[in-house]
Amino acid sequence: MSKPVHGLVLKSKLIAMERLRQLYHNQNIQNLKLKATIDEVERAKQQLEIYSGKLELFNSKMRQEHDAASSLFQKVT
Repeated sequence: MSKPVHGLVLKSKLIAMERLRQLYHNQNIQNLKLKATIDEVERAKQQLEIYSGKLELFNSKMRQEHDAASSLFQKVT
């Protein structure tokens, strides 16, 4: 700023700087929320992978039992 300092110019610059500070603060809050959401999605993805693996095992066992029952039924008939 040049001297002499004009009150209106100083006030305008202070308002602009405060607005920038608020914008950066809001951006930091949004970044933290986004990181938390990403972490939550990653945890959900891991849980989904676990359940998917369990479901595959269950389906495999069901197929084996179905095949065994079908084979037994064919032998009986």
